[in-house]
Amino acid sequence: MVPKKLVLIPAVCLLLLIGIVLPTNAYAVRMSPSESITPNYDYISVIGATLTIGNKGQATAGGYVYYLGDYDSTLTIELQRQNGNGWSVIKSWEKSFTGKGHHSFEKEYYVASGNTYRVVTTATIKQGNKILETATSTSSEVKY
Repeated sequence: MVPKKLVLIPAVCLLLLIGIVLPTNAYAVRMSPSESITPNYDYISVIGATLTIGNKGQATAGGYVYYLGDYDSTLTIELQRQNGNGWSVIKSWEKSFTGKGHHSFEKEYYVASGNTYRVVTTATIKQGNKILETATSTSSEVKY
């Protein structure tokens, strides 16, 4: 009969060897400034903000949200202008929706040249008076 210590020592050595030899896949990922991480929401599948500006200064600001549950939602679209290092809201619109699916709307507004603009869309998902989730998306910046 083999003593327990003689069996235990090779088994521990084997475990240590496996732990040292096997490579790990833990590493850091460097992201460029233009990349973004999309958060995982409980109710919202997709949210987005869009902005186009025509050659006469007509800005079209848009927002959209997609969710699967049978809930109410509110979309708020803010057209913002860059002021130094910050942003100020120059126009805001809101629209309510009922039921699941894709909901969106667009609004137009004339903007002044020589500025940078963006749109921030906020979606709020509700069940009755209870807010279930709020999410925000920001469009690309547009210089006009």
